[in-house]
Amino acid sequence: MLAAGCDRTDPRAPVTSSHIPPGLQSRFFPPAGWTWGLIAPAVGVPPARYGVSAPPGAPIADVLILASYGEPAEVWFETVRELNARSYVVWVLEPIGQGGSGRYSRLRDLGYAESLTPDVIGAKIAAKQVIHRRPLVLIASGTSAPAAIQALASGTQAEGLILTSPRLAADAPATLATARHMQQRSLGWLRADLHGGWSPYGPDDRAQGLTRDPARGRLRLAWQTANPALRMGTPSWSWIAAFAAAAEADPASEPHVSQPVLVLTPASAPAPAADCQRMLHCTLQPIAGGGQALELEVNPVRGPWIKAVGDFVDHAVSAFPPSSAEARLGQDG
Repeated sequence: MLAAGCDRTDPRAPVTSSHIPPGLQSRFFPPAGWTWGLIAPAVGVPPARYGVSAPPGAPIADVLILASYGEPAEVWFETVRELNARSYVVWVLEPIGQGGSGRYSRLRDLGYAESLTPDVIGAKIAAKQVIHRRPLVLIASGTSAPAAIQALASGTQAEGLILTSPRLAADAPATLATARHMQQRSLGWLRADLHGGWSPYGPDDRAQGLTRDPARGRLRLAWQTANPALRMGTPSWSWIAAFAAAAEADPASEPHVSQPVLVLTPASAPAPAADCQRMLHCTLQPIAGGGQALELEVNPVRGPWIKAVGDFVDHAVSAFPPSSAEARLGQDG
């Protein structure tokens, strides 16, 4: 189900535009031809915002990026432009209740959801009804990894999946127990960190240790400062419980992912080896010297990351049979 338009009189409404922050370097501007759209996964579920841009020449593949918690699509613009230059059409889909997507809660900077199943449905709709062609590669960032895995395990057609710094485990048992207790008391809407609302004073992604790059580390906070509708603070107890349920479903889903999977993680972080082993064709590739936001890292770290992404997509394109019963770009997928 697709949707278009928005109503900014309602704080829960999605937004399909954004203002470029003052002083932003041009490499972080929207790619040429960038267009916004909305996906409505189900009746009563807020729309998810996506954006897309095409390469200057004939495209050879589509890439669908699923953003992580608190990541507006805008922070991916530099990466999108580089992937466009490799002749890919690139889409960025935000989680429901985050970024410019519609909200469940009237408190816009609160990460709230009772289930992440609508995000799985949104990814499937994006692949089948919006993109609607092959070859297609999914890139799942951080907390979007469970939704991507479940989308592919339940039959979404794609040539591969890249998990970048995936989060595949629930919060600590004590935190999760509290989250479920708060849900039982109908208090799941409360912010888990009472002081975790969005603030213009940070910390930015560099201060949080996600990247060492000063300019890229300021991107998220800069876009959110210039665009109040994009602001996100810490999650609610219900979101924590919903993410845990999604992560706990992964071990049953992972054996059903038949596509090649590439897992890119900081070399300093624990690799999700058990998850990778459960998938049929999974490769772990550590990236030296980086924080969790590899796409926002300094060039010596980000360079190997973007090369690994591009090489994986190129291989998926070369392996896609042009004579297959399923159509290539521009036709049914």
